[in-house]
Amino acid sequence: MNRLNAFLLLCDCVSPRNHSPEQVEILRNKLLSIGTVLKHLVEAANQHLLCPALYAALKHKSLLSSIPIDLREYLRTLNDLNGERNGRLADHAEETILFLNELGVEPILLKGTANLLSGLYFDQSMRFITDIDMLIPENRTMDCIRKLTDAGYDYLLPPEDDCWKTHHHCPPLLKKKQYFRIELHRQLIPRQYQNLIDADKVLSDSIPLAVGNARARIPSLSHRIIHNVAHAQLADQSYSLGNIQLRQLYDLVLLADKIQEEEWLNIDSLFRRFGHSSALAGYLLAGRKYFDYSPPFEIHQTLAARLYLAGIYVQADSLFLMRLGNLIRLALVYSSRLKRPRSYHNLSRMFNRETRQNHYSQMRYILNRDW
Repeated sequence: MNRLNAFLLLCDCVSPRNHSPEQVEILRNKLLSIGTVLKHLVEAANQHLLCPALYAALKHKSLLSSIPIDLREYLRTLNDLNGERNGRLADHAEETILFLNELGVEPILLKGTANLLSGLYFDQSMRFITDIDMLIPENRTMDCIRKLTDAGYDYLLPPEDDCWKTHHHCPPLLKKKQYFRIELHRQLIPRQYQNLIDADKVLSDSIPLAVGNARARIPSLSHRIIHNVAHAQLADQSYSLGNIQLRQLYDLVLLADKIQEEEWLNIDSLFRRFGHSSALAGYLLAGRKYFDYSPPFEIHQTLAARLYLAGIYVQADSLFLMRLGNLIRLALVYSSRLKRPRSYHNLSRMFNRETRQNHYSQMRYILNRDW
């Protein structure tokens, strides 16, 4: 089994679709026959931060006995630790939201945090989240920042840099001895894509959500899907670089199961109208290929969408190309936040740090350290 087959097996294992007795038996036979190249499966799961999800899915499908005991214990440990970590995330989110509630602000939770705290996943330990994203009314931005800094939150990056004046979120904030940075958003995505999703419309259509004793909100299902696609495919450059973020694609499939056909058609029309139909089509083709999801309309299989799907295959089968794609994506994303271009040395250092985070961040929180 090469890396591509391991990648495809990972997708089959975590897919929310493969639950029939026949599908489970096929998966069992595959797992029992992977032999000495098991490391590629673990490598793919680590690369996509899906080890907790892999354990949860195998347990849900009664397949844990089909993998070696040492791998089972490794995945179980990560799943348990991530469950504890997500509990801390919920507590920290509640604390932060309570501070904002004192100002009369009910922030809108975004992305993984919204999905986790709204109960999207069948196992709350399966989703790995790196930060807490919140959308707030733009005219309350400085009030919210002052409230949080007075409460002990500090900037992780210099707030005076010119790039933050036009960025879609404020500089990240982190409270001492907490694991999760807070990103307060003025908009949901960079300005060149904001015609796809308007912050004011998201605010007006949002749904109340209790987080412990705090009052928050989440976007409507349509807005969560639009944000997922636009952020992963366009803002994070996945479409242009031919790679895939399986965590985000998994979320899309779960959200799509809850949405009505008319809403999907409206989303499709939106991406067509603003010239991003191939990015959406490529993403949906990947969802059909890897998680057996098909939307209730015909996917417009443009040449660009098919090339995107082929690019995922190529990168999944090559560790070098996968890391090179990540390096280019990071360079493009982070260079927009800088007043001056990064040198090659700084780009390499950033890439190495991000690579280490991808592979080991699922265990970093075990360490007791002062930030």
